Amino acid sequence: KLERTVRTVGRVEVDPTRIHHVHTKFSGYIQQSWATYAGQPVTTGEPLFSVYSEELYATELEYLNALRSASGARVSSR
Repeated sequence: KLERTVRTVGRVEVDPTRIHHVHTKFSGYIQQSWATYAGQPVTTGEPLFSVYSEELYATELEYLNALRSASGARVSSR
């Protein structure tokens, strides 16, 4: 049996072809993140984070009020 140990130095890097960036087109902030560390693998459909945005909330209320306007029901703000 022939065996030899080689000690060397190296660097581990992230594969740049597998990195994706998320750019939101609204103002707000991240409320909760399900990723526990940078570089954590995620799969399609898995939640990554939840956001809070006054802009999105107001738009959601307008949309719901428009949907319910025929029945006369209104959505109250939180």
